[in-house]
Amino acid sequence: MAAWLRAVIASGALLLAGAAVWLVWTCGPPPPIGAFAELGATITRPVDSYLDDRTTHLAIDASTAYTTWQWTGGIALFTAACGSIAGRLTWSAWAGASVAMVWIGTPAPDREVAAGIAVLAWTAASGIAFRRPSSRPTVVRSRVKAFVPSPRWPSRATGTTTFDADVVPRFRQRD
Repeated sequence: MAAWLRAVIASGALLLAGAAVWLVWTCGPPPPIGAFAELGATITRPVDSYLDDRTTHLAIDASTAYTTWQWTGGIALFTAACGSIAGRLTWSAWAGASVAMVWIGTPAPDREVAAGIAVLAWTAASGIAFRRPSSRPTVVRSRVKAFVPSPRWPSRATGTTTFDADVVPRFRQRD
């Protein structure tokens, strides 16, 4: 596909997405300002409390462990989005560990809801992490070349053309 055609399609898609956002924003009630921050806090506060409780006897403090957790997730997401298998494995392990930390770090009555929100957040972010590097299908063309002996081939000893009826019995000798 030509580059100018891709640019036209991308511009049209952005225009349609912008129009959809504008329609939702003007026609419906405005979303609450802190809604996404509260969802993020539902995940990050239990992780922070989990790390706070479990790093008391370690050489690093809880803030260093929390920063390491954040950086590991960001780097894993980036490398997974670039197509690295190690990045995708790290992203999966990091997401599973994060959901486990949310489960353990949340008080008992709200545990299931917080873990469910964490699973939904990691599932949505995994769309970026596990995307295919290219949307074009891979076409593999294979040309199989087989050696089929000719009924006539020059003899190496004499240099004359000979015919071997035992090797290729279906062909007739032409003179």
